[in-house]
Amino acid sequence: ATYGAPHRRRRDYHADCSVRLVMRLDPAGASPTLDDLSEAFDRPARPLFLGRKPCLPSAPLLANGAGRWVVAENAYGALRAVPGTRTGTGTGRLRALWPVGEGPESGADDVDRVMDLADSRNWLTGLHGGSRRVVEGWISPAAAP
Repeated sequence: ATYGAPHRRRRDYHADCSVRLVMRLDPAGASPTLDDLSEAFDRPARPLFLGRKPCLPSAPLLANGAGRWVVAENAYGALRAVPGTRTGTGTGRLRALWPVGEGPESGADDVDRVMDLADSRNWLTGLHGGSRRVVEGWISPAAAP
């Protein structure tokens, strides 16, 4: 008798956003390999959604052809090397996050702030598992091929 309406939550929703992801395979020679990841993205074992179940990708998650894989010295370099459009703020720069130690951290025009991002999950319990330090700033991606 206490339930009068659906539970409502306010959450940010990024409609029509374009997301670029960089990751490191460590150790580089062990499984999974880039070919394993490519196969998993091209033929996923279950339906993929981005953040919410109704947010199905409108295109393949992994680009084909040039720009499919980018090799860089650190996460910041990889984000800048990913081909993309130069829209966003009108200055050609796009919003980005990279781990502390993987690019500029202070004193650069590209850096807004260093913060704790509480996105670590304990997969055994399904609960919050901690946070990590990231730099929030701007990148100028490579021109689209």
